[in-house]
Amino acid sequence: MRAFVLFLVLLNVVYWVVRHDREVDAMGARAPLAHPPASGERLVLLSELGRDRTAGQGASPAVSSALTGLRCHAIGPLLSREAAERISGHLEGAGAGHVRVTTEARPVPAGFWVHLPPFPSRGEAEAVVSDLRAMGFRDYFVVPVGDQRNAVSLGLFSSRARALDRQKELEGLGVEAQIETRMREEPVFHVEYSGDMDVEGILGQARQGDSVVRRMAVDCGEIGVNPR
Repeated sequence: MRAFVLFLVLLNVVYWVVRHDREVDAMGARAPLAHPPASGERLVLLSELGRDRTAGQGASPAVSSALTGLRCHAIGPLLSREAAERISGHLEGAGAGHVRVTTEARPVPAGFWVHLPPFPSRGEAEAVVSDLRAMGFRDYFVVPVGDQRNAVSLGLFSSRARALDRQKELEGLGVEAQIETRMREEPVFHVEYSGDMDVEGILGQARQGDSVVRRMAVDCGEIGVNPR
């Protein structure tokens, strides 16, 4: 009898354990999925964060400058300040902005020197001069000092064509002379301005002599103009 009672108790325990496990499984199957926070926030990728930071920054100065559409130019080179001031007035009258005249020095030919290179001594230079004098040539000079000391000068000319004529004359006497271009610095002028108006008429007035006057695009920042 006691054995039968114990069997019933054990059977009840097994039944209770099995039923409890099934109820737990059923509750897990019915559990709702987790919802996102009520605030609506979402997951953000690291790559998206990088793009957001880039988008939040302003455009680069170069891009900002380009977006303004401002263009700057310079007209030159002009050989005199008077010509530069005249062009400046024409530009201002045409509506150009930030007009200013700038100056720079540039090397230009000062003359063409026909000569014999320096001799080791003045005596040797004088001997050559004596030969030239004997042939009837009188336009000579022995350089006394400087880098060209003991050179024999045979003429300084304003044009290369005349220097070449003298060189050929000396070749006829059996003398091989050299031609050296002497340089000097002289000021030239440019007129800088902002704007994109037609300046062909102004350029026509600016061209003078052998000077090649043209309009050049320049960086607005280089001429002191802030495009923003």
